[in-house]
This record gives sequence, C-alpha cells and structure tokens, in this order.
Amino acid sequence: PRACCCIRMLRKIRLYFQFTLEEKVASRSIPHFDRGRDTLKLEESGGAGVPEQHGAWMSLLQKHVRRHLVRGVSTSTLDYRGLAADPKYEEYRKQLADPSSIGPSMSSNERLAGWINAYNALCAGLVLEYLKNHNELPKSITSLTSQQHGTVWDQPAGMVAGTIYSLAEIEHQVIRQQWDEPMAHACLVCASVSCPDLRNEAYEASKLPTQMRDQTRAWLANPDKGAVARDADELVLSRIFLWYYRDFGDDRFATVKFVSQFVGPDLQIPELAVGGTPSRLSYFEYDWGLNYGSSVESNGTPAEALSANSSVPKL
Repeated sequence: PRACCCIRMLRKIRLYFQFTLEEKVASRSIPHFDRGRDTLKLEESGGAGVPEQHGAWMSLLQKHVRRHLVRGVSTSTLDYRGLAADPKYEEYRKQLADPSSIGPSMSSNERLAGWINAYNALCAGLVLEYLKNHNELPKSITSLTSQQHGTVWDQPAGMVAGTIYSLAEIEHQVIRQQWDEPMAHACLVCASVSCPDLRNEAYEASKLPTQMRDQTRAWLANPDKGAVARDADELVLSRIFLWYYRDFGDDRFATVKFVSQFVGPDLQIPELAVGGTPSRLSYFEYDWGLNYGSSVESNGTPAEALSANSSVPKL
C-alpha cells in the first residue's frame, strides 16, 4: 500500500509539472485578458436577429455534418469534399464578406452568433483551399502551417464584414476579447477530431444561449474528448481547459466549477456532487486529425445522422 501511494504521488507530481510547462508554452500564442474588462453580454432574451442571415450555412451543416468514430473518438465530422462541391458554401462566404454582415448596430447575440459561424465556416474554407491546391485533404488542420505562410491560425482565412481576418484574430481579438463567455470554447471548431463537435445547425441570435448551453453539455458528455471520471478521485478533461484555463477561472482547478454546471450523474466523482474539486485533474491527448467523414454511403445514398441509440460507423 505504501509503495502504491508513493507511485500515485510521483505520478501526480510529474503530471503537475508536465501540465504547467504545457500551459506556459500555450500561453505564448494564446493572449489572456483581464476578466474585469468591459465586455458584451450573452442576452437570455435572444433578440430577433435575422432568420435568413445564416440560412446558407444552416443548410450546409445539415447536409454535410454526420457522426463517426474516428480513431476511437466519437465525433461529428464534416464532408469537406461534399462541401467543396456545394455552391451554397461560396454563397455563404459572399454573405459573410458583405460589410453589413456583422456590425455594431446589431445585438450582442447577433454579433456573437455571426462570429462563431464565421470562424467555423472560414476554418472549413482553409481545408477546402488545401483540397483545391493539392487534390487531397490534409491529414490535419495543422498541416497547413508552413515556414512561408506561418501557422494556420495566423494565415488570412477570409473576409468578414469587409475585413480580412485570420482564425486567431476572430477567436482572440474578437470573440474572447469582446465577450467573457467560456461557453464559446464549446462552439468554435478548428476542424479536428478532439475539438468540440461541429453543430449541425448554424448559431442564431434568437436561441443562442440555449444553443451554447446545449453545445457545452454535449461536449462535456462525450467521454472520448470532453470529460470523464477515470477513477473516483480523478477528472479527465479536454485539453482546451488546460490551454485556456484563465477563461474559466483563476487556476486549473477552477475549471471544475464550470464543468460541474453541465455534467450529468454519469460523471461519478463524489467531490463534484458536493461542489468540491477532484484530487487529480488531467487531460485527454489532443487528436489534431481532420474531422472528415463522408455524408454519402458507399452505395451512393445519403448517410443518416446518428440518433442517440444508433451504432457508430468507423472510419
């Protein structure tokens, strides 16, 4: 028993230093903001919005997003080849580029929904650009990083409201800086298996709070990449909670308070049930592989989106 305790203690110390070092490395490229700054707020009333504003993106997501099991991870996937051949994608890009697509006269919810949709659509666009130039899909979004063009996050991704943005600019300088809303992390999808799932509908101002809460619950309910209890005293979370922990609280364990608002009874950690923190906190390995899956079966018929009781096709 004493030897087991020593082994557990050594593992805990090793992981602490590993995660501390990893967070410090991540912080070099992830800006942090004063949580006391003036920010826009998520409006529970929703606001009317413009139902047709993201209609093209809604149609694309419903047509090309499916669920698959990719390397052991249950995740939503996007049929990039199908998206590339769909004229509605370029139609939506033109709508995003219009100077009036997102502006200060809009409600907070309209603007936030617009920026989340823009991030996800433009991230997919970078993959489509690679497909167009190489006639094949990249193995990972990170494959688009190069010495010539820099990291994929800092490359020009596309035009929104008349201005060219990179993914990093949309995520950090717009969404994270202007809204102090941790649930946004559940909605931004960087084309990777371990990202939160790509929702099969566009975000809309009128139901944005409901969509974001639902998205966060679904993310944390995924035991492959969201949250899972490994032992009675260990909580395993997405690595997003390590890299961005300051968006959720003052230290890494403060992220548990956020998680506990959304997890169900399946996450059997006694400390969470009484509002405490687990003794150990660790993180899933992050799979940067492309979240690709065909929306068409091998026989040419459309692949159906999976229900909660469906079997999961393996890629």
